[in-house]
Amino acid sequence: TYTAHAVPSYSGNMANELKKSKKYYLYDLGIRNHLLKDYRRFKEREDQGALLESFVFLNLLCQQKPNMEIRFWRTKKGQEVDFIVVKNRVPLPVEVKSSLTDTTVPPGLAAFLRAYPKAPYGIVYNLTIQNETICEGRKVLFKKVEEATFLDYMQTLF
Repeated sequence: TYTAHAVPSYSGNMANELKKSKKYYLYDLGIRNHLLKDYRRFKEREDQGALLESFVFLNLLCQQKPNMEIRFWRTKKGQEVDFIVVKNRVPLPVEVKSSLTDTTVPPGLAAFLRAYPKAPYGIVYNLTIQNETICEGRKVLFKKVEEATFLDYMQTLF
């Protein structure tokens, strides 16, 4: 019925990462709101993080090219990155955070950059901070979540 999209896990090391897990996203956030019976404004909701993650996913999906795939990363130790955009078999970690106070790199993103030296950089989408920092010798870009709607800058860097 095309109401949900399954996102498979990303794995370069089968011994350490969960291979068969999937995350699911609804194509329509209105359906999600209806199922939850929650129609409050965004700022009044406790599930802001899940809404932002779904928003970023839908924007990544709309901009996906034939040489790209969207996955997520989670280890048995509980380290996680919301999305891994794989382009020409090169992974790019993308994390979504609803609240940040500084440019501290989320632990899951730092672990991914440590485990995958082929990743050219990382992105953290959030509501407030626009900046960049260095983690594991690579840039981590902090972008406002609205920028997920146009990823042309990502295509040139990646």
